[in-house]
Amino acid sequence: MKQRHLFWLTFKSLLICSLLHNTIAKGQTNLTPQNGRQALTRFDEIHQLTEGDARQRHPVLIDAWVVAIDRANHTMSLRDLTGAWELESFENVTNHQVGEQVHIEANTRWNSHGTDLVDVRLWTAQRESPPKRISLGDPLPSSQVMEWCEVEGVVEFAGFSNDGLVLDILSHRHHLEAHLVRMETHAAASLVHRRIRIRGVVQGGFTAEGDISFGRMWAGGLAAVHLMEPSIQDWKSCPLKSCAQLQAGSTGEAINNSDTPPLLGSLVRIAGQIEKSKETGLSEMIDESGSILVDLPPEQVLQPGTAAEALGILGHEGSRCILFCGCLKSDVSSETLLTTIDQIHRLKPEEAGLHYPVRIRGVATGGFAYIQDATRGISVSNALGHLDFGGYYEIEGTTGSGLYAPVIEPTKITYLGIGQLPEPIHPTWERLASGSEVCQWLELKGMVLGVSGHTLTIAIPGGRV
Repeated sequence: MKQRHLFWLTFKSLLICSLLHNTIAKGQTNLTPQNGRQALTRFDEIHQLTEGDARQRHPVLIDAWVVAIDRANHTMSLRDLTGAWELESFENVTNHQVGEQVHIEANTRWNSHGTDLVDVRLWTAQRESPPKRISLGDPLPSSQVMEWCEVEGVVEFAGFSNDGLVLDILSHRHHLEAHLVRMETHAAASLVHRRIRIRGVVQGGFTAEGDISFGRMWAGGLAAVHLMEPSIQDWKSCPLKSCAQLQAGSTGEAINNSDTPPLLGSLVRIAGQIEKSKETGLSEMIDESGSILVDLPPEQVLQPGTAAEALGILGHEGSRCILFCGCLKSDVSSETLLTTIDQIHRLKPEEAGLHYPVRIRGVATGGFAYIQDATRGISVSNALGHLDFGGYYEIEGTTGSGLYAPVIEPTKITYLGIGQLPEPIHPTWERLASGSEVCQWLELKGMVLGVSGHTLTIAIPGGRV
């Protein structure tokens, strides 16, 4: 009797048309009681003190991270493996930077608000350095690790907790829960569904499979966030405002009773001349009505005197109005050049058909017309014979509407060398059926149901492919 054989297959393919420079891993220092009172070495121990315990002036010896600083009000947000502490009225706040690891010595006391710290002294254990750039899902050696890190991803959701604003950030199928202390809560709507880069202190956690991965991040408000790849809609939909209007928008005042000023936390656009503020060291946008500070990532800082447009979220720090999460466009007379595939993919069909200029680099993931960068994959029209599988290319051209999703219509294809294939995604059947993973490099694991010519049919949870 013939036996019917079924095979399990792991199948990689392209879906057609569908962390210590600064590490606290060593734990806390072993300490002996001082004057008969046990030294407190964790923030949760301080929070658990009763009024009677706090009045005994317990010595405090804690290693922690600086998460946020409000220099105008002399306050500092600190974090260790067990919790957080807000250090208020600390005169030496100017000697420290966000991202530093510090050693704290103090004594407890009780006041009308509860347990407080007095006789506070801080030493810098690790100076602030460039954060470690990570990809969500990278393994960590221990769930007790904290690192000063930077990550990119799309904000899927924004909510609120006792820590401030909470962002659910998605990158390469992995999620990160980011808590932004000192955050204007009205900025939440300006961040949802946007790609951002955020820096903060990340603590590891266990995944559902029992692996160690990045769990939560604590960051210092809007100053820790930068918008990535603003869409064409962003640049066009934000009406141009003057510096005076933005200054009024940060205080809620109207200008000559004629124009409703923008609200704090809203996405705004401004044009003028970029200079460097002598007082703060930040970039400053100057127009005929005045000036406003613009918080920019280092790679976007332009030469003083350059004419530019800036896009960002309106906020303030102390008495100063600042455009946070800033992005610049120096050639204000030209269309926005799209430099990532995700920017192209987010275009509506009618927008893609307007042929916006494109220049992207990526790896050819299909044998003829597919390329993928760090953000996602896309189809390249009329590229048959020009793209070799696994090759790394630069493609210049324009956008096109395509049949199922936006495409690139190339005018120049340059081979740069051998590329490295991206990590495949592992989509559910529902996501495949929805078409949201069109042109993506993916991996499927399922049961082979049939083979016909060049067509392979497999069953995965949820349906057939």
